[in-house]
Amino acid sequence: MNCLKAAFSVFGGMILLSGCVDMPHPFGDPGPEGRRLALTTPPPRLAVPTPPDSLLDNTASAFWAREVATQLVDQALPAVAQPAKTGDWWLRLSATMQGNEVTPHYIVMMPNGEARGHWDAAPIPASVWAQGQKPVLTSLAAASAPQISAVLTGIQAAMMQADPHSLKRRPAKVYFKGVRGPG
Repeated sequence: MNCLKAAFSVFGGMILLSGCVDMPHPFGDPGPEGRRLALTTPPPRLAVPTPPDSLLDNTASAFWAREVATQLVDQALPAVAQPAKTGDWWLRLSATMQGNEVTPHYIVMMPNGEARGHWDAAPIPASVWAQGQKPVLTSLAAASAPQISAVLTGIQAAMMQADPHSLKRRPAKVYFKGVRGPG
């Protein structure tokens, strides 16, 4: 019985003290500065929709988009093979015929539809491209992913350079208090 009284008194004391402790509120209002910073967050994902103008059949086009997304994930980029949704950055895949060769194109698109960066892969013989074979598209995606990643890094660096509140634009502040030692 004494044990039960002790437990209740400890529990009662904890309830009384619970009003004195400031608990973190991770989903609370972050304040004006937090709201401003939230507007400049990077996109949560990069959508990679099936390209309508890839010079491939629908199955091969969808496979190319899935492979590009998979290879971008391997580059630590949050890419998803799906149509772009409102607010998404997305990657426009396409291909153009130039003589007997096809050149795959990659364009990084902003949520507002503006092209922000691009990269073209090395031309592929049109006869090989038209077959839409999985090993060719997988190899292309694997070779293109690091280049697409570099384009995205360049876009991020340019955005940071243009933002007056970015650490890239602010001068470093160093405080030196001095040195003390024996002597």
